[in-house]
Amino acid sequence: MPLHRGVYAAAHTAVRPVAYRFAAVLACGPGAFLSHRSAGEAWELCVNHRSRHEVTASGGGRRITTVEVHRCRLHPDEVTVLDGVPITTAARTLLDLAAVLPPSRLEKAIERAELLGLIDLVAIDAVLRRAHHRRGVSALRAALRAFRPEPHFTRSELERIAISFVQEHDLPAPAVNCSVGGEELDLYWDDARVDLECDGWATHRTRTAYERDRARDRKLQAAGIRVIRVTAAQLRHERDEVAADLRTLLESYSAASNPPEACSGGPPGPSSA
Repeated sequence: MPLHRGVYAAAHTAVRPVAYRFAAVLACGPGAFLSHRSAGEAWELCVNHRSRHEVTASGGGRRITTVEVHRCRLHPDEVTVLDGVPITTAARTLLDLAAVLPPSRLEKAIERAELLGLIDLVAIDAVLRRAHHRRGVSALRAALRAFRPEPHFTRSELERIAISFVQEHDLPAPAVNCSVGGEELDLYWDDARVDLECDGWATHRTRTAYERDRARDRKLQAAGIRVIRVTAAQLRHERDEVAADLRTLLESYSAASNPPEACSGGPPGPSSA
């Protein structure tokens, strides 16, 4: 069965997806690699609905109507083999996807890469340095901001950032590090039943922390306390948006009846004057 010019599937009744990918690479000759959306699908980063596979090959080469060929010389560190198919690395694939996908789909691809353990910031930075001003560089840099290691903040430093944030935006003064229902809350507005928790990625990325936080949040919400979690990055880069959302919550929730257990054991919050 012919798949491409000079490439055939012999003695096969059903050709697997990996065979179609390999055939597309073979059709483009030596030095060709599966890339862009086809590579993204192979790495399980995105779904590819295009009818033709995408391959990156160096040099001029012949025109192949059954394959979408991108002409570019790839660095040796940007290519590998996956399931027997020559392919761009996950890092290079993300750059190529950044050039052809809208921001929302690129962000989902990056989230998938993180979930699959394919995010290698060292390799990605090397790809970006070599790419210079190629299409996709700016989009990938922007999409990766949330995945950059944030500065390590101790709990007290995170709380100071949060208190400064409250004062800067003239929000009502919360109680700080107080105890409610046996749980210690970071910043708590008793009259509105709102708890603001300041999370650092380094201390919340384990399975134990994941399970503990959700059990804690469930317990508090069952007691009528709304738990809001923000990160250090959000307090630094999205201050106005977080403040607007928090202000809306504080104005929406009131303790007109059945007030929660009073906050105890923590120092008073800062003045909002």
